[in-house]
Amino acid sequence: MFWCWWISPVPSISIRLSLPRLFTKPVIGVITKVDLAPENEESCLRQLRLIGVGEPIFRVSVPTGVGIAELKEYLFGPAKK
Repeated sequence: MFWCWWISPVPSISIRLSLPRLFTKPVIGVITKVDLAPENEESCLRQLRLIGVGEPIFRVSVPTGVGIAELKEYLFGPAKK
């Protein structure tokens, strides 16, 4: 199973394409479980871009650790030593 979370399609394309601008906080894309079905990544990227999500888009997998450090750094800043 491969997850690509996004909000249900909005009837109006103009609203759908500006959806991220409706939020008061920055919108980022996170594609999860990338280790399970990498062949679906492009489809998820297209869906995120269709609703107006731009960069950054993170690709993560908890079991393998892929992308976790980058996402944490983006959300919380560099790790303190």
